[in-house]
Amino acid sequence: MTRDSSRVRVVSRDRGRRDGSGRGNGNGRGAFTALRFPEEPMNTVYLELCGEAVYVEAPLGAAGYTETFEGLAHTALIKDDTAELIGKMIERNDR
Repeated sequence: MTRDSSRVRVVSRDRGRRDGSGRGNGNGRGAFTALRFPEEPMNTVYLELCGEAVYVEAPLGAAGYTETFEGLAHTALIKDDTAELIGKMIERNDR
């Protein structure tokens, strides 16, 4: 789904790979937010840690997160399937 400049895509459980949460492939990277700005390629990563937040801006520091993000994007459901899954989840929770 697309809202303004944000996109939501779901990595369903049956897809197996869940690197962004630090689970699934054992890389321990943990949850992160990849930031992209129109004038630059993705080069900033936001990490929310216990009691602090860190921005990783150096290309080498962000490279592993970029790779993880691209893997998640490849694994995630396409836009229409994401919308359908979210709709089903909303219906199920409204019962």
